[in-house]
Amino acid sequence: MKIHEYQAKGILKKYGVAVPRGTMALTREEAETAAKELLDSGATGVVVKAQIHAGGRGKGGGVKIAKSVAEAADYAGKMLGMKLVTHQTGPEGRIVRRLLIEETLPIEKELYLGILVDRGEGKPVFMASAAGGMDIEQVAAEKPEAILKQYIDPGMGLEPFQARKIAFALGLKAAQINPAVQFLTGLYRAFLDTDASLVEINPFISCTDGRLFALDAKLNFDDNALFRHADLRELRGRHASQLPGRGRRSERRAGGACVRNPAERQECARGADQHFWRDPARRYARDGRGGGGEEDAHAVAHRGAAGRHECSGRQEDPAGVGTEFHDRRDHERRGRQSCGGGEERVTTS
Repeated sequence: MKIHEYQAKGILKKYGVAVPRGTMALTREEAETAAKELLDSGATGVVVKAQIHAGGRGKGGGVKIAKSVAEAADYAGKMLGMKLVTHQTGPEGRIVRRLLIEETLPIEKELYLGILVDRGEGKPVFMASAAGGMDIEQVAAEKPEAILKQYIDPGMGLEPFQARKIAFALGLKAAQINPAVQFLTGLYRAFLDTDASLVEINPFISCTDGRLFALDAKLNFDDNALFRHADLRELRGRHASQLPGRGRRSERRAGGACVRNPAERQECARGADQHFWRDPARRYARDGRGGGGEEDAHAVAHRGAAGRHECSGRQEDPAGVGTEFHDRRDHERRGRQSCGGGEERVTTS
């Protein structure tokens, strides 16, 4: 699951990761108000950033620097509703529906930080490079030696000496090492606590005054762990409608549930079972009770099925001691097949 940059920065800020001051805007008026507040509070300029799930926004015209409120409002008016095409969106592009209005900072260095799970090693790996602000895949292909990889023992977590090693490898000044250790530690805690599959800071900047910031942030989450994070599932709901041609996979559909993570699927399956067996007609058909033998059992089961356009089916017990129902999924499949023939059959022992 992916979220927007402004959402990722909101999460990282809770873990002590320094991010620029900024506000999300849905309209030109909101963008103008946010820019005015930042400039009035001492910012030398503001950045208007389009919020879409794709990289390369700057090259596509989705990132603009404004020196005045009027200029910021003008950029916002042009970006909102535009189709932003980047190398990651493909020719169809993405429609911009929200913006991040953020203060500018005096950048001295642009660096790269990332955390992901190395499936081969079975542990998280912290990646860092002094070649930030560009496509890290290109750096890895052309200059793999420029990327430091620091594997993290899941039982120990990111240790201080590892964080210092990364900070020195990035060429930070001596006075920046301790703040960098705090920054990296907070980043790893956010990765761990949110069950993230990827945390990427590109660029991670060093300012002329020595401060360190996550100028851009990207967080992806493990779909299989979302059942533990109701707050993160809400973030998915807020932006899912932006994806063209794709609906939410977690929506309940007619005749069953189509959900992304196994925990939700299991919950839906339990609910479907309870709904199925709550119907007295099905219980009677299951127990072989209908008051009149095979004909009544058939009628009772048929009435229960007709109410929900579902079919019930039974099979003879191979041991000859009674009847038993199939697994729910096999039961529904067989029911649909019998419904397709225009007749349902219930056999009794």
